[in-house]
Amino acid sequence: MGAAAERNCAPPRIDYGHVQSGLCAICANVSACNGGRPRDPAFELIVSSVRDEIELGRAIAVAGRQQSGDLIALPDSFLNSRHEMIVALTAKQHLPAIYSVSEFTRSGGLIAYGIERADLFRRSAAYVDRILKGEKAADLAVQQPSKFELVINLETAKALGITIPPSLLARAGGDRISRLMSAYDPKRT
Repeated sequence: MGAAAERNCAPPRIDYGHVQSGLCAICANVSACNGGRPRDPAFELIVSSVRDEIELGRAIAVAGRQQSGDLIALPDSFLNSRHEMIVALTAKQHLPAIYSVSEFTRSGGLIAYGIERADLFRRSAAYVDRILKGEKAADLAVQQPSKFELVINLETAKALGITIPPSLLARAGGDRISRLMSAYDPKRT
């Protein structure tokens, strides 16, 4: 859904800068899986595995220099903890980006699509409650996320000159768009 959401408002040919932490085993697995996929001539994936803020800045600058460039940031504690820095760098490059956590859009990022973390925390609290009441953790079923959110920052879209299609706006839902206030300020970057 994430790449499809971005594809709906992207130009016909796009080079995706895929930024991931070099410290994240899950991110390495995503890259390995993607490497075996058939190549789509309309999309080129440029993977940048970063280990520190200097490499992160370089990766975003490289993505910004690509014709029709775009950026996807994988869910990762290293990247999530630097969401304001990443948003500022992508804004400086005028680089549309999609993220996995809504904090990025609240900081001025364009689009976030990922797990609804509030629901995940509520369900975790219910598990803790069950364990504290005597159930064995080993007896509890592993749960997969069941709620996802799509958040679009319309102020950032306008600043980037991107028109968000009505079909994508409908998927995001009016309250997720209207209550979102952008911190994007091109003069800051």
